[in-house]
Amino acid sequence: SSWGALNQGSFQDCWNDNMSLKFRYYIMEHYNDGSAIAQADLNRISSDCAAARAAGCKLIIRFTYSNSGYNGDNDWHITEPTKVQMQAHMAQLKPVLAANADVIAVVQAGFVGIWGEWFYTSRFGKDWSNNNAVNDRNDLINSLLDMTPADRFVQLRTVHYITEYMGKGNRSYTGLTDQTAFSGSAQSRLGHHNDAFGASEDNWGTYYDKGKEYNYLKNMGQYAPLGGESAG
Repeated sequence: SSWGALNQGSFQDCWNDNMSLKFRYYIMEHYNDGSAIAQADLNRISSDCAAARAAGCKLIIRFTYSNSGYNGDNDWHITEPTKVQMQAHMAQLKPVLAANADVIAVVQAGFVGIWGEWFYTSRFGKDWSNNNAVNDRNDLINSLLDMTPADRFVQLRTVHYITEYMGKGNRSYTGLTDQTAFSGSAQSRLGHHNDAFGASEDNWGTYYDKGKEYNYLKNMGQYAPLGGESAG
């Protein structure tokens, strides 16, 4: 509801700090009922990409349906589409992203939960042992990889979601190698964004099994993008 289009002036802060990346958050609150994304909004995304292109910058893109609703420990209230409706939105966004792949640095998974962080969600669970939630999240990862241009990465909020996906629910910590990296496989296209960097010992639940996950990150960092934001 408070859309602000990107323009040349939007990138002044990047130029001032000799940076060429801008995080672009699309909060699709009007579509949390699952209705189709209007062509006018798809055109606005294309216009943003054109502005980034003219500015010589690239975008880190994330889509979400809400950036509010969290009321404290384990208390969240959010209306979000079903898995199938989210997948339909991803299918609509796919040609827009394909046409603008040159200005996309990385796509963050988004869509699920408040802030698109996959945690405070009313449909997809944060209980690692919930097999239905695991299967739904893994289905969405497949759709996200399909939505995103094949030569671009998708960053997931936690390492757990990646290892859970690679192990089909059983968690696989097998890393990439020089032979398997950049191969176009699902694993070779998955990175990580930690949006609670430094917030606590486990970065507010970002890390589930630090010993194994830190080693996995050490490997991933050689081949895939790592990022996020500080918190706390």
